Amino acid sequence: MFSILKRKIRRSMRRLRPRFYFETKEGDKLPSLYADQSFKKIITYSLRTIFVIGIATSIVSLPWFIGLPLALILAGVEFTLERAIYTFSSLYFHPVPDAYSAGDWLGIGWTIFPHRNDGNPRFEIGLLFKTPEVAEDVFSTIMSWNYHQGIDDKNNIGFSVIYDENENMYQAFIYPSPERPSLNAAERKEQEQHPALHHNMVQASMIFSMKFDMSEGLRRFIREYERGEEFTIFPYYNLNGTPTRYGNGGVLKHDLRLLPKSELKRGDLEYEMLHF
Repeated sequence: MFSILKRKIRRSMRRLRPRFYFETKEGDKLPSLYADQSFKKIITYSLRTIFVIGIATSIVSLPWFIGLPLALILAGVEFTLERAIYTFSSLYFHPVPDAYSAGDWLGIGWTIFPHRNDGNPRFEIGLLFKTPEVAEDVFSTIMSWNYHQGIDDKNNIGFSVIYDENENMYQAFIYPSPERPSLNAAERKEQEQHPALHHNMVQASMIFSMKFDMSEGLRRFIREYERGEEFTIFPYYNLNGTPTRYGNGGVLKHDLRLLPKSELKRGDLEYEMLHF
């Protein structure tokens, strides 16, 4: 299933990626042409053709009002093509679960321990799934984004909750950070293998997102939690109607984004997802 998805995304990427575009590099005054490496031969032959046309026009006598604009056009095209920067694209896949559907995520539990003094965070979040198999699959994927470490101090796992009191609902988003170290390492490796080319890396990731009704537990969480405070995420599954913790492991984080829907801005991941 995952291999089929990868092939489909790669085909879509080839269709959608720009073959030519102009961009001004830092320190340059004029934009440069960026062209996919597959067009290198075409650009080379185009430069040779311009050279031949230039020789031909110097032999043939043309009126100045034709010769001058033609010479300027040829010079401009040649200047642009000579400065062309050749590009290549690669696709990076963040880990995804083996099998998951939206109905497998049943809810979120919000727990606050007012007087906790055992060294653990007083905020806990429980992700409730339909079965222990789904809980293991999804939470293992989430943990893999943090390289299976129990402390996420680099915010490799993105977690945000957007709520709307008027609609009495909230939507949770859990996703891999686009700045994960392994992605940066993969980008450096690709660039080292093709030092003469400009690298465009495209990311493919899964965003766990689900809409739930507002609860008093979340309202209290919103009132008491301050962004930057530590909290722990644990997986749960439904056992005969009772939320039951799966395993002993969780992940400690310190960056939960709790935001009213009205404060979202265009360009925010959550904004784009809600308006998709």
